[in-house]
Amino acid sequence: LEYGLVGSERCIGDREDPGRSVEFARDTMGFALQSRNDALAWARIDPGIPGVTIGLGTTPGAAGGEAISMNFGVGDIDGARETLIARGVAVDPIVDIPGVVRLADLEDPDGHRIRLAGH
Repeated sequence: LEYGLVGSERCIGDREDPGRSVEFARDTMGFALQSRNDALAWARIDPGIPGVTIGLGTTPGAAGGEAISMNFGVGDIDGARETLIARGVAVDPIVDIPGVVRLADLEDPDGHRIRLAGH
């Protein structure tokens, strides 16, 4: 895509104890911990597949599989958002987490959440 897709991430939410999920992914599955931010209840796991990461976090109010979404890292989040809006997609305003990431959410035609992440 013209706005610079730089990677994708499978996000798994609704974890009662994100730390327990990190320990399972790292210690049981043998995956590497890329990063962890306890203040955001978020961790990024490397399963050893090039270009793929697993995000572990919490989603308030979600139950079971309801919190599964896809994240796409983009080089130009503003351009990505503008391109999708021009194509008729409803994209939420960009949320800026200063010094960390900028995020924009949208839904596919079936209502599954997709998140764009960039700087």
